[in-house]
Amino acid sequence: FPANRVYSLYQDRKGFIWMGTDIGLVRYDGEEFVTYKNPPADSVTSMQGNIGLIQEDRQGWIWFFSIKVRMYVSVLNPNTNKIHHFLEDGKPMHGYSIYEWGDSLYLSTDHGIQLFNRRTMTVEGEILDSTFVWPRHRSQWTDFAGCFWARGKQGVVCYDPATGKKYHRKNNPFNWEIFRNHPDYFCI
Repeated sequence: FPANRVYSLYQDRKGFIWMGTDIGLVRYDGEEFVTYKNPPADSVTSMQGNIGLIQEDRQGWIWFFSIKVRMYVSVLNPNTNKIHHFLEDGKPMHGYSIYEWGDSLYLSTDHGIQLFNRRTMTVEGEILDSTFVWPRHRSQWTDFAGCFWARGKQGVVCYDPATGKKYHRKNNPFNWEIFRNHPDYFCI
């Protein structure tokens, strides 16, 4: 085995086992281990070790989040075997997880929940910005109707990608109990 420590495990839809290790992303196909590393000249190589979370999107891309001091986000396109590291102002972008709705993929970052553009390999405007969700948040989920739910500075927040509307304590047209301040409730 190529690594000393394994921080995370994930089995993709093809049955491959992905491991987040102290040396980077490792794939096991049942017979051999393949370690995905950056070229030595890559300025963000240090981002690749200590992978704490691995996720797969609907297109089979493998997203991984390094856990140095903070979580850095990268993605592997298994069709090309190329790794893309997300940068912000020339520094590694902090990211925490991915969410999908329809054909769209959203990335949880320090700035909130942002839309990922697969064509340009960039994240775009905040869907739920940091005034709604806590930085370094990992407590989001998608409900059966496809809405994002997150904990945040305004309590629980719901974002409906179909309409682009945000619902929270100060915007509660449906009078949902979950948005009311109630001492007996602890949400998320």
